[in-house]
Amino acid sequence: MVKRYFIHVTLIVIFLSGLGMNFTQAQTNGWEKVDDGIVGPIVSFYSNFEEDSTLYVGGQFEYCVPNGPWPLEICQRSITAIKDNEFILIPSGTPFWGNVHRITNYKNDIYIGLSSGGQRSLFHLDKINSTWIDLSDSLFDYQGQIGGGVRGLELYNGELLIGGSFLKLNQDTVFGTVLWDGVKFKPFWNYTPESGMIQFILNDIAVYKGEVYAAGSFIVSPYGNGLSLIKFNGEKWVPVGVPYMLGNTASYALEVYNNELYVGGFIKKADGYAGNYIMRWNGTSWNELGTSVNAPVLDMIVYNNDLYVCGIFTHAGGENAMYIARWDGSQWHKIDDSVFDWNFNINTMVVHDEYLYIACGPTINGDTFNRIARRYVGPKNTDDIEDIINIYPNPMAEQLTLEYDLDKVSDFKFALYDVVGNIVYEEQNSNVYGYYYYSIPTVNLAAGLYIARVELNGKTISKKIIKN
Repeated sequence: MVKRYFIHVTLIVIFLSGLGMNFTQAQTNGWEKVDDGIVGPIVSFYSNFEEDSTLYVGGQFEYCVPNGPWPLEICQRSITAIKDNEFILIPSGTPFWGNVHRITNYKNDIYIGLSSGGQRSLFHLDKINSTWIDLSDSLFDYQGQIGGGVRGLELYNGELLIGGSFLKLNQDTVFGTVLWDGVKFKPFWNYTPESGMIQFILNDIAVYKGEVYAAGSFIVSPYGNGLSLIKFNGEKWVPVGVPYMLGNTASYALEVYNNELYVGGFIKKADGYAGNYIMRWNGTSWNELGTSVNAPVLDMIVYNNDLYVCGIFTHAGGENAMYIARWDGSQWHKIDDSVFDWNFNINTMVVHDEYLYIACGPTINGDTFNRIARRYVGPKNTDDIEDIINIYPNPMAEQLTLEYDLDKVSDFKFALYDVVGNIVYEEQNSNVYGYYYYSIPTVNLAAGLYIARVELNGKTISKKIIKN
């Protein structure tokens, strides 16, 4: 029997440094080997590079460091981390054993959501004490068991929006979404039987143009069964657009790109419309992505003005693109001609320290890679804060919308000036991060020219806005 030990993080780093782990033991078509000991599927990444240069890796696996000085084997389950190109072991294995489906940072603590794992589904890591704090006791699933799967963690107006397959928050029916402020939970919406919600099984959650969207499998009366995308309209959950988005299984991934919401998964539109496994929604209508892909999309990320897509597909835009491709806003591009294991797809991906990391199968082009690979994609473009700040519409009429999504703690200032330099509206936030959305009333402003000025972390942009 193999003995399991809990070792403080600093000791683990010393052990691993002595092992001299090599990230380039195998390389083919630009892909480098990363994994050195993970046994089991990887389903989530989270890059905390801006804060402490750590890449977190989650799934339903065991990770062991063999041949260490003492003990001879150090193991943990479900979550591990990479820092400065070396694996480190973080506290895990003791409080939970399940599928870590989602990882994020909230108020400088790491939060994880488990989609399976008995009765425990939500934890956060207290970095100071190197311990996991169990937050599952307030959530209850459809059978009345503690927990219920958590598959969505999203920053929303300064709070953590948590989505999953749980039904209740203590005694309150919440149907799969709650808010957490770092101290306590509260319902995200006020459920009533008249809302029509019957089933809420969530795979991903996103905020688009100030509204919360949920991807998964839903039953909402009177709209029927098989809904795979719904949104919260301020009072209740409703389908998105006409025709509605349906799914034989469900939609799995949401991502905002070029001011549109992209939806990927086992999806199609109602009334016989082709879904092609990925669609985009502009707030008014659905649009396809050219020839699209030939099998489900499981994850999407945005990096340097491109949308990276991975999943089960083998073609994108009518060309060979096995399991991963890039969309530039108008056409598809393959990453390379690599051949991945036919029995494995790419579940998830992330860009960390200028490298694209993927959760893959055991081999690439016949070379052993086990579970993780990476390739260089270049530095992140951070020069243009217009990519972060969205101010619309222009011309404006009754309101002006200010929207931004910050991936690190920032200082933010906004002011709207009239033509003679008077401030007619201002907004200031210090030490904030995450998604924010403001609807600024402008109906009483006089017609004419205005200047919107944004300051973000020492950088400034100004934009002319017309009031009709």
